[in-house]
Amino acid sequence: MQDKKQGTVIWVLVGCLGLFFVLVCGGAGAFVFFARDSQPVAPVPGPAPGPVPGPGPIVPGPDAPRRVLAVVTSVTGAAPVAVGTACEFPVERRDRGDGTFWCNAQVYCGGQLLYGGPTAGFFDCTLYEQPQRHVVGGEHNTTSMDSDAAMYLDTLQGTLTVTDDAAGRYGAYSLSARVQSVQ
Repeated sequence: MQDKKQGTVIWVLVGCLGLFFVLVCGGAGAFVFFARDSQPVAPVPGPAPGPVPGPGPIVPGPDAPRRVLAVVTSVTGAAPVAVGTACEFPVERRDRGDGTFWCNAQVYCGGQLLYGGPTAGFFDCTLYEQPQRHVVGGEHNTTSMDSDAAMYLDTLQGTLTVTDDAAGRYGAYSLSARVQSVQ
């Protein structure tokens, strides 16, 4: 019986010592954690601090969409927009799976989708990064040959053309637009 009492006392002492260490270590850690921001920091000797340079401009990677802004300059046929209508649309790089890529655009002018669609809007293109993120490319098949209008975009020259035939959503039309910016 005496051995059982001694074993119990030893386990109680071990438990108390363990609890003591947990409280001391935990308390010291909490003190350091909460007190670290309230301690004054001694100045570092050296030249007077000046403005801290920022990270610089954020340069989008080659896969980031380009946002094209344009204004319609001429219209013929049944185009659903008029001269002066604003066009705004992204151009995205899409991998083809064979190591090459093409571009996809959903060309909206005045809220009307003129080129592209849920499974359309793909065209061969060249993408530039410097000094500006330009796009040059297009495709010549109108709706009777594929599922969307024909489109050609050259942001280097500042031009956009969209043409469709009678099979298209709006009928036969052609429009030209002047690219205002590409970002």
